[in-house]
Amino acid sequence: MPTTPQQRQAAIAAYTEQRRMALDAAPGVLPQVFSQHTPSPLMRVGDSAEALSFVVAQLAHTEATVFAKQYTPMQYEELLPLSYEAGEYATEIRYEIMDAVGATRSGSGKGAVNLVDVAYADKTFPVVADNIGYDYTQEELRQTAYLRRPISSARMDAAMDIYRRKLNAVGLFGDTQRNLTGLFNNPYVPQASAPTGNWASATPDQILADINTALLAVWNNSANNDHADTLALAPSAYSQLLRPRATNSDTTLLRFVQENNLTTQRTGRPLKIAPAYGLDTAGVGGTKRLMAYVRSPLRLVMHIPLPLRFLAPQFVGLSVQVPGEFKYSGVENRYIKSSYYMDGL
Repeated sequence: MPTTPQQRQAAIAAYTEQRRMALDAAPGVLPQVFSQHTPSPLMRVGDSAEALSFVVAQLAHTEATVFAKQYTPMQYEELLPLSYEAGEYATEIRYEIMDAVGATRSGSGKGAVNLVDVAYADKTFPVVADNIGYDYTQEELRQTAYLRRPISSARMDAAMDIYRRKLNAVGLFGDTQRNLTGLFNNPYVPQASAPTGNWASATPDQILADINTALLAVWNNSANNDHADTLALAPSAYSQLLRPRATNSDTTLLRFVQENNLTTQRTGRPLKIAPAYGLDTAGVGGTKRLMAYVRSPLRLVMHIPLPLRFLAPQFVGLSVQVPGEFKYSGVENRYIKSSYYMDGL
């Protein structure tokens, strides 16, 4: 056993060198290395645990897939017409509204002519500038260069995901701080309670009647110009459409509705029916909501003047930042009566 401070320090240095050699050695050599003389019995006890953990780490299998945390799927690209035409310089979105006035009056064929006139108005929506980015430390870049492997794109992917989730949130439910409305919460869209409602206990015929009531409302409210081609409804209400149409029937209510709804019967076009996340509590009083609307940029649209664009990397202190910028607006519901909310499903 070492007795003087110098001997103890030399023994510890020798022990440290043995540990380094052990970690570099193959698993088969470990027992031989750690069975050699060490400065004290206490160190030998520690060696056995450290050697075992090293062997376990070497034998552990790491799966190739990295499992990311799950979030609610995004739907703004599926449910909304998107426009990128405004351009990155835009600070607001403007469109014009036109109406013609005039009438005919019978007469003798002499004198005044019945004239018409055209009135114009405009409407504007704000454009919001926002940003997102990511960075790497100098140490991370040094290690990447030394190991000769590409730097992980996980942070860039995360920035892209957060950007898309921002557009999804604004597109579907707006942004009250920016005075932007979304697809599902426009206060000017006509709204009413379902005639039957409570689809969990309603009959298939009652559910079909509720759906056709919503489709009829769009047709009537638009002065018979539009037929809603899309139904977005609460997921729990959507699940009720998967029941059989009738006892001993092999046709689901969903399929029956798609074939026997007002829009399809009148126009021959299919009716898109989709569950929309967030509608389970979007109705008045936190009830389930259904939205019938015309999915066309001539009726409603979300402008994205500047999709996410990353700028050149910039040195900031001991890190390298990659900033990104983007611009967006809310949902312009150009023909407000071509949409309809039905609550209480």
